[in-house]
Amino acid sequence: LIQLAPVPAHIVKEHGLLWIEPENIVTCGPYLLESWDKERAIVLKRNPDYYGNFVGNVAGVEIRFIENASEIIESYEADELDVVDLPNEGHWAIQIYPADYVSWPEFRTVKVNFNTLRFPFDNRRIRRALGLATNRRLLAETAANGLVTPATGGYIPLGLPGHRPDIALHYDLEGARRILTEEGYPGGKGLPLIKAMTHKTYEHLARALDRFWIEDLGLNIEWQFVEWEEYDRRMESGQIDLLMDGIFAPTPNLDNLMEDMPIPEKYWPGKEFRNLVEKARRITDPASRMSHYRQAEDILLEEIPLFPLHYGQNHLLVKPWIKNYRPAVRFLDGWKDVIIEPRKEREPDLNLPKGTVTFLFTDIQGSTRLLQTLGDKY
Repeated sequence: LIQLAPVPAHIVKEHGLLWIEPENIVTCGPYLLESWDKERAIVLKRNPDYYGNFVGNVAGVEIRFIENASEIIESYEADELDVVDLPNEGHWAIQIYPADYVSWPEFRTVKVNFNTLRFPFDNRRIRRALGLATNRRLLAETAANGLVTPATGGYIPLGLPGHRPDIALHYDLEGARRILTEEGYPGGKGLPLIKAMTHKTYEHLARALDRFWIEDLGLNIEWQFVEWEEYDRRMESGQIDLLMDGIFAPTPNLDNLMEDMPIPEKYWPGKEFRNLVEKARRITDPASRMSHYRQAEDILLEEIPLFPLHYGQNHLLVKPWIKNYRPAVRFLDGWKDVIIEPRKEREPDLNLPKGTVTFLFTDIQGSTRLLQTLGDKY
């Protein structure tokens, strides 16, 4: 909420950290905070004093906190939820409700960060070799089931102003091997054990990267999978060779992304890059500010202190009676344009060819639910 509207300074001063509680918070957006059960849901109600256009008919919004994928889908099927943001474990529901499925960029870049102050990644060419050996398209298809977009552009993710497609290092395994040989490490021989770290949720991605870096290049990598608090603590030591994390823009504004430096200064000083970003923040002319950000991104492309792996995608199911639902809704403001139409009963789409079909189940949960939906006819 703090990123969507100005907050009165006197309210924050008076209530401190409790300024965001329903009885204290002051907002000027299309909705007011009615209640906030931190274990269950946030409830918003229409702001009668909202000054802008309000073309929709949504009188209130309840945002529930549900972590269990099965519970999310069951609530959606029971019409208890009109919109669901599908977790990774729930993407099988797309097969059952393809007409309800919508997707758009998440403004997130998942990336690898090098410690450029430690051997062997103090060598730019070694960093380049790892980038060349990483098949981003294959990584997106296998490790993420095709639910993310390969980062074949720059650091700025797909969907944000300033995103430039097809400027990343192209996959070139032979080129990567050649670099290692020229630097005196043929087949990775002579390189030390590389200490790598990421969050537990990225373990599947790290294991997929092992194929490119361990099997194809011959590197010796030891991964640590930790919680974010521990990740930040260990990162501060400066003793990790390689980090994998993500950076997210909470609103579709490039300034939000660039405010957080993409890589700690302990791992890459990047003075020219940091100076450009700092200057851009103080520039009011949009074209000039964008020019500074592009120059900063060019430095990342040239020096390779990091390289992007993939851009995030939002995957949602939206009921047929919800109209005008668009990405802005993700930031609450867009709910004022949503129209809720009268609900209509619908039957599962059973227009399938008749006959005997043999299934190979690779997704038992999703396949079972699909057959249950189709019923005895199939």
